[in-house]
Amino acid sequence: MTALKRRGTFAYFLVLVTMLLVWPMGVILMWAYTPWSKSVKVAITICLTILTVLTVHSVCYFRIMPS
Repeated sequence: MTALKRRGTFAYFLVLVTMLLVWPMGVILMWAYTPWSKSVKVAITICLTILTVLTVHSVCYFRIMPS
């Protein structure tokens, strides 16, 4: 395995981990450093944005709801 291939694998792993833990930074790294197609990048960005909006909405909804 060449050094470039190992470096690319580590970069993909780093992008995926940051997408799971700190998604805004992971999305920025994905757009900057992965050779994935634009449609894949847009789909991942939209999915993560929708998940974040739904999570924030549900947290706010249950916090405001009287108990």
